[in-house]
Amino acid sequence: MGGNARRAGAHRPDGGGRRQRAVAKSKAVRSYERHWTPVHLDFVVNDIDKAVAKAKATGATVDQQIAERPYGPIALLADPFGNGFCLLEMQGRGYDEMLQPQ
Repeated sequence: MGGNARRAGAHRPDGGGRRQRAVAKSKAVRSYERHWTPVHLDFVVNDIDKAVAKAKATGATVDQQIAERPYGPIALLADPFGNGFCLLEMQGRGYDEMLQPQ
């Protein structure tokens, strides 16, 4: 069997384009869509508008426009090869903003 044929269904038990993997001791199936892959990068930036513009200028595509979150604005993008990544402009206490107020 050729390399591509073997890889085509390696992590696709549903036979489709979505990568899935069963979670140990659970019937739950974790979806490995672009932004929930086993390795995913978040980049903290000083100016999210400029960072998104620069990423787009170098070939990235925007999967989700800039959205406000408790920790600051976030945008979901993909590089030219389809690998997902996020740009975040942390504000306040960063991710700790989701915890109880001090």
